[in-house]
Amino acid sequence: AQHMLQDGKVSSPAEIGILAPDDASYTHALAEAFDRVGLPLSGQSEIPGTRDLIGELLLVLLTLLEVPASRTALASLYCNPLMPWPRETGRLMAREVMARGFSHTAKALDGAGRIILDGLRPSETCQQLTARLLSVAEALPDAPLMPRIASLGIAADGAPDWSALRHQAEPRPQPATGRSRFVEGVSLFTESALPWRPVRQLITLGLAGRSWPRMPAANPVFTESEIRLIHDQTGLILPGRRERLARGLELFRRQLCAATEGTTLLVPARDLRGTRQSPSTGLALISHMLGASDPEDLLLDVRGRDQKVIPVAYDAPPPQADPKSRLPAGGLLHLGSNLLRLREDAGRHPVSHSPSRLETLLVSPLAWLLDELDAKDRTWVPETLDVMTLGTLMHHVIEVVFPENEPVPNAAAIETRIPAALSDAVRRYAAWMNGPKWATEHASLSREAQTIALSWGRFLRYTGAAVLHNEVDLEGDCDGLLIAGRADCLLGMPDGRILVVDHKRSKSFSRRDRMSKGWDLQVALYRAMLEHPSSETSLTRLIRDGAQTVTAYHTMLDATVLVDASGEGLAGAEIAATDISVNAIEQLMHTVAEVGDGTVRLNSTNDLKILEKDRGITPYALKDNGFVAAFILPAKEDSE
Repeated sequence: AQHMLQDGKVSSPAEIGILAPDDASYTHALAEAFDRVGLPLSGQSEIPGTRDLIGELLLVLLTLLEVPASRTALASLYCNPLMPWPRETGRLMAREVMARGFSHTAKALDGAGRIILDGLRPSETCQQLTARLLSVAEALPDAPLMPRIASLGIAADGAPDWSALRHQAEPRPQPATGRSRFVEGVSLFTESALPWRPVRQLITLGLAGRSWPRMPAANPVFTESEIRLIHDQTGLILPGRRERLARGLELFRRQLCAATEGTTLLVPARDLRGTRQSPSTGLALISHMLGASDPEDLLLDVRGRDQKVIPVAYDAPPPQADPKSRLPAGGLLHLGSNLLRLREDAGRHPVSHSPSRLETLLVSPLAWLLDELDAKDRTWVPETLDVMTLGTLMHHVIEVVFPENEPVPNAAAIETRIPAALSDAVRRYAAWMNGPKWATEHASLSREAQTIALSWGRFLRYTGAAVLHNEVDLEGDCDGLLIAGRADCLLGMPDGRILVVDHKRSKSFSRRDRMSKGWDLQVALYRAMLEHPSSETSLTRLIRDGAQTVTAYHTMLDATVLVDASGEGLAGAEIAATDISVNAIEQLMHTVAEVGDGTVRLNSTNDLKILEKDRGITPYALKDNGFVAAFILPAKEDSE
């Protein structure tokens, strides 16, 4: 709009129109942007829309009082502006709970904040629910929460009808009202109405996704064929999706006709979540009318233009066609310091490295470096029953059903212990699963836990093994590298050997492949910590006195126990290879030497194939980290 005025395309702001989608985010952003550069904007609402903060708070409270608190619900509560703590404190508590599942800052609160957080417990009766909501309302005297609680209509007794209560508490934001039309202002037009005056130049925003025209929803009562049949039989005209789409396109055409000289169409590449968007139907039709086969053929990417032509303050990096061209050709970043000492304790001593961190280093030194710097994705996502959570739950079940230094239970005893063990695991690591919506998954987990526990019990009884330790902390060194970790289980075998077991909620195929190729690492590091400990324990004394260690994986989903050559003759176990970690340890020591000298080797596209096919390693550090993936270099052509 400023350039149109400066270049003489228009003589006054009133000759420019803005056509914006019916979206509050556009309305707020336009008002702020035009105010910042000093251009008047006609057609704004006199009274801007407002959030229903009371409704948002009440809905979050009902969520937290129905089932054990989820991370996202707690984070939403912490960030609510009505809470009795500063906004900076709320944001800090939200970041802490999303990162770790709990907040040290929240535990240190007192006064009204402490009263509110102490009352957030699941309510089984209407009396409990009412009492806890009223205690929150009393702790927030400046927030008119009492009338909204009364409007919920909570019954006097019995169990709460959570679905009805959530519907009643649904936030009711107030829409913008009134018009303030300045004669000499840039005209603001909305998606659902015809422009209220003609303009010389029209700027249309948001030509992507579902706008222009907004795609009509299906009729909730009749199908499209039924709508046509009703018209044929009765003459009654019910608009179907085709008619409503045509009406939307006609409205868009008439809106564009408000421009007497020209129009500029802006197509956002991504939405506010960062998700890539496709051009709208309206842009596709315009492109077709102009003879283009693809709408993107007509687009001018403003990211490739000179940033200096933008007449507002900006701070952007210089444009560059290919950012990867600035990376070193050999793929080696020389950072000039010992990267193994990035994490130190209070005494300035380097912190030991865990087997999982060293697994990452084996796959991608850059991913390991970011992990050392705690440079992680901070996206807020709700809890989900992902692979890691499932593995944690099954680990805990095995630990509880087969306690250390106790006789191995028989099948009947195992089945008896499973419900309590699974309930304890869910309470500790996935409390959000206790709600009724997760009943199906809970039942499936119970069946899976029973199958896994029974098969593990058969292996223990068949081999005569004794559970020496569960979740045992280990610390030692591997060729001078300080390492610390936690082994899932240590078994004492009748012949005196000690089995170092890592439980994996998976099948054995990929693990067997990796072990047979000599690229396994995790349990080899456990064995190194046992054989070269930092401090002596009763267990390490046994090994020092000659007890042989055997590294093993228990793949839960197919009840397989994979061991190295030290497990020869072990009943019920399968030897995967003579030395399961010879290549992994050699490569690890080479990479450790590089990062110790301050050198980080970037991955190439060939690494994905090499890791998966030649080494049997699934490169999660490359696949699941978009930032690391952006630094993967193209593979060099084979010169031979």
